Amino acid sequence: MPGTFTLDDFLRQIHHLREHGAISSAVPAEPDAGPSLADIERMIGAMTDDERRNPAGIGEKGKHRVAKAIGVSVQDVGRFLAQFKQLQRIMRRMGFFA
Repeated sequence: MPGTFTLDDFLRQIHHLREHGAISSAVPAEPDAGPSLADIERMIGAMTDDERRNPAGIGEKGKHRVAKAIGVSVQDVGRFLAQFKQLQRIMRRMGFFA
């Protein structure tokens, strides 16, 4: 969707930063900080094209499927999606996406 920051956009940004040495998938996470960067990449990879374009439409069934596919908790998937929603708002406010 033009003008929308999607999970595909987010994944491209992660890969771009990694290519330039700005981040590592082994970034140590604080306890209870949520899923690791590697887990996030795997979550996005386990989603359908439609889910990556419209993560707000992922229901409980989809969260369970993604969690089971990559071996994380449903809460981790839900936490990531909530954090991504906040990131979308920030990107919109900053004028990167309408």
